[in-house]
Amino acid sequence: MKASGTKCFLFFFLLHSTFISFSQNRKADSLLRFLKTAKEDTNKLISLNLLTDQLRKTSNFDTALAYAQQAKDLAEKLITSSGEGTAPLRSAKKGITDAYNNMGLIYADRANYPEALKNYSIALRMREDIGFRKGVAGTHIHIGTVYWNQGNYPFALKSFFAALKIFEETGNKKGIADAYTSLGNIYANQENYPEALKNYSAALKMQEITKSKKGKAWSHNNIGLVYWNQRNFAGALKNYSVALKLFEDAGDKNGIAASYSNIGLIYFDTGDYAGALKNYLAALEIQKKAGNMLGIAYSYTNAGGAELKLNNIKAAKNYFKSALLLAAEIGSKEIIKDSYQGLTELYSATGKYKEALENNKLYIAYRDSVLNEENTKKTIQSQMQYDFDKRSAADSIKNSEAKKFEEIKHQQEIARQKTFTYGGIAGFLIMIVVAGISYFAFRNKKKANAEITRQKHLVEEKQKEILDSIYYARRIQRALLAPEFYINRELKRLNRNT
Repeated sequence: MKASGTKCFLFFFLLHSTFISFSQNRKADSLLRFLKTAKEDTNKLISLNLLTDQLRKTSNFDTALAYAQQAKDLAEKLITSSGEGTAPLRSAKKGITDAYNNMGLIYADRANYPEALKNYSIALRMREDIGFRKGVAGTHIHIGTVYWNQGNYPFALKSFFAALKIFEETGNKKGIADAYTSLGNIYANQENYPEALKNYSAALKMQEITKSKKGKAWSHNNIGLVYWNQRNFAGALKNYSVALKLFEDAGDKNGIAASYSNIGLIYFDTGDYAGALKNYLAALEIQKKAGNMLGIAYSYTNAGGAELKLNNIKAAKNYFKSALLLAAEIGSKEIIKDSYQGLTELYSATGKYKEALENNKLYIAYRDSVLNEENTKKTIQSQMQYDFDKRSAADSIKNSEAKKFEEIKHQQEIARQKTFTYGGIAGFLIMIVVAGISYFAFRNKKKANAEITRQKHLVEEKQKEILDSIYYARRIQRALLAPEFYINRELKRLNRNT
């Protein structure tokens, strides 16, 4: 008759939801009365969002969704009509993010995770746009919780760490504690108990700073669950006992009942069945006063198991029968299964093998039914994980191919640049060669021209010398053969000069 650690953990949150439902109903009624006469302003917007939250917490999802839509519509209207930079505009912008966030919560509670993520993403973007960092961190927590429920732990951790970073940057110690608790839940689900313990302890440290009795109590409860799963019963009992004292100081009936049930499990696992029964009955008394049917049914099966171990057959049978009737009424197959298992053990212990066989058949039938449901959930989670891994692999391949493509482009660009470079160098060299050839040709031509000019001058000089010689000879000849009148003229000129 032992419950698993995961079962225990979820059970306490079911208890918590049941206990708060009564106060939530009172708050919802008060808000509904206000909204009947409320003006179309930011006060009405705030009230619509608060009412949505109250209705969601009491599982009135359809009604809650309708009010969330009203809040969104009113916020859009106020954003359009409010002046730029005014307080009503700021309030309206925050209000529309709250509406989307609430719709995300409603869809998440209904396990419609695609719609939940869609609305959370809109809320996240809007909250980032208006600088609402506390809201951004809170939405990261919600997104991480969706991924957690889908079994996508890498994405869940990413979201929780994003929230933790913002809470640390803004000094929000309560938020830091919530983020550490969320991280602890992930690691606990993965049975990574050292990391779970590390994060639950970090959450507890923050709650001690903020002096949150309830926060500290639930952290001690979570730490106790880790120790219980590790079969460290002494450590578990110590933390459950601390949690019980803190819940009592805070007046948290839900926490008190949860602590008694936890302590009872420790005594049962260590063979102290009288101690276990005492704590189970203490939890049962609180649950009866609160009208918590699910909690009562669980406590009936727990008490029946302890009475059976104590050989109190009649009392054990009464508890198992009571659990069976109540479980059938509330439709809990899990508790029906546990009740039939207890009756099978009871009839076997008293030698009533026919009754034992009949109850064992019923136990197997409900066990298989529960297992089929769990297997279906696991199959869905496995499919989600497969899709997630496949998408991640595809993204990885896509990124790899993109990198290869970019690398090829890069290499091509390098080759092209090299071609341009080498071409440029070759062209430059050719230009230099051509210039060199032209230069040398020009220089040679210049030399040739100079030589031709020199030869021309030389020829001209030789020609001149020859002509001069001819002229000189002619003059001599003329001188020798000069006529008489020429001689007379020259003599006369000489005479005049003298």
